Amino acid sequence: EVSVSGTFDLSASDSIDPDNSGSLTYQWDITDCTNLGFSLVTGTLTSEDISLLAPAQSGVTCSVSLLVDDQTDISNVWSGEDLFISEYVESASSTDNYIEIYNGTSNVIDLSQYILRIHRNNGTSEWDVSLDDNSGDSNNPTGTLNPGDAIFVLRSDAGDVCNSDYLDCDSGNIQWIEWSNINKYSGDEAIELIKNGTPIDVIGEPGNDPGSGWTVAGVSAATSEYTLVRQNFVISGNLDWAESAGTDQNDSEWIVYPRNTFDYGGSHYNTICDNYINITTVTNLPPVF
Repeated sequence: EVSVSGTFDLSASDSIDPDNSGSLTYQWDITDCTNLGFSLVTGTLTSEDISLLAPAQSGVTCSVSLLVDDQTDISNVWSGEDLFISEYVESASSTDNYIEIYNGTSNVIDLSQYILRIHRNNGTSEWDVSLDDNSGDSNNPTGTLNPGDAIFVLRSDAGDVCNSDYLDCDSGNIQWIEWSNINKYSGDEAIELIKNGTPIDVIGEPGNDPGSGWTVAGVSAATSEYTLVRQNFVISGNLDWAESAGTDQNDSEWIVYPRNTFDYGGSHYNTICDNYINITTVTNLPPVF
């Protein structure tokens, strides 16, 4: 919301070039707004930052869009290279443990090509689940994953994570696999995402026991009793765990949240931008004393 007759700024300065393929260029589209009485007062339609002047009428809503181009990709095109692990939860109850896997590509993915594997901490045992599994109470009827969608592997829908405050599994809007062996990890087991027999993403180091858990973003044992969410610049899996885990919040591919943080489950929009913002004019009222 912006004030009537007020000037406001729009900035593209936080745009990211994940593969560092070239310098960024910008193309703003403010046509919808100028048709409704807004005007451009600072910058041009190819500037990184622009300022607009709102009309005097309250309740006017318009849309501004932005395309960012790094000379290789454009921001409204899916940039994901394959499925990757987008979230990892080691909760207070193993019923609420889950792994989220995200499709950031432009393709409908055949999940029969993929398995999720848990490696026992000493490397003596492995547990696999195919991502097209639809057994038990799972909601995975097609065995495919659409662009921009995520699939969850969790123990059951009986825990807190599946209630209406979080994933709301009973709604049918969440694609998920019920897998009893999800309770096999407790922080010191490695997790691999495998495609047609070849690993494409990993959490931890298979065959290596880290003690209570691996350090992530400088947080000791962050794979135990924490929630890990993939950073917004990640567009593919990473088999180099040291690089993925990083040394602090600036170079890690993961954001470390407190245990039982379930708020980020259900969506992961890191490989495409919706490129627009809706702006509505409002009348500022004096404060009430």
